[in-house]
Amino acid sequence: MTLALRAAVIYRGGLTGGNYFVWQKSLRAFLSKIEEFKKKGRRLIDVETYVVGRQRRWAGVFRSGSWQQNFVHSISFSAFYQQLNDPANQGLAPSVFEIYNSGGQPRIAAIMRSGIVSPNMTFTLSVSSSTLKTSNAQHVGEGLRLADMQPYISGGKVQWAAIWLPGSGDSYMVTDLLFEDFRHQTQKKFNDQGMRLMDLETYKVNGKRLWAGFGRKGNWANYFIANYSLASFKNKIEKEFHDNSRRLIRMELYST
Repeated sequence: MTLALRAAVIYRGGLTGGNYFVWQKSLRAFLSKIEEFKKKGRRLIDVETYVVGRQRRWAGVFRSGSWQQNFVHSISFSAFYQQLNDPANQGLAPSVFEIYNSGGQPRIAAIMRSGIVSPNMTFTLSVSSSTLKTSNAQHVGEGLRLADMQPYISGGKVQWAAIWLPGSGDSYMVTDLLFEDFRHQTQKKFNDQGMRLMDLETYKVNGKRLWAGFGRKGNWANYFIANYSLASFKNKIEKEFHDNSRRLIRMELYST
């Protein structure tokens, strides 16, 4: 049986400059595209990796920008901690990361960028959903804000990794929801409290597809769609950009 690849994405208004999406790239081609776009003033802001057949493929979202950036990939958890202190990444901090399985082992890919470095930056690994929520409440109280979260399977159970960076303002986080509940809760946060969805994740537990995400207070346009084929998704990106001035900021690719 061939699994169909689907996209769930977040658009937002209030941004300027170009917005670009690439997919179905080998790692070598993806790295080449990052360098090509960097020379054109386009920076990687989100990354996804997935398997088609037996081949791993990469996708990315790019925005116009001039900040410094480095992309690391195919590294173990311990190597990622070393990257956080690598002189080559001096002045850079992880803004987005991706956890995936390679050769039966979890690996990390991460976007390191300038302008967000802080000694208070916190990275946590291998925690349950309940511990993640507890940690989030603690870090918000310390003046940090969730920047990215990633689920992965370890020992047959869903584990979480997350990064918090300096930030303030109201925010929320939800995990382990069926799609309709996820859509209802995030929409209610938008309607009642002006909370904008900033990130989303989807994963399977005991055959059920669950959803998670976080959002924060804002006044920009915010638009979330799911279950798009990649072909129709690319057309949707162009339409939202040209017709509504909405930029793609986060994506989640998954099989159905």
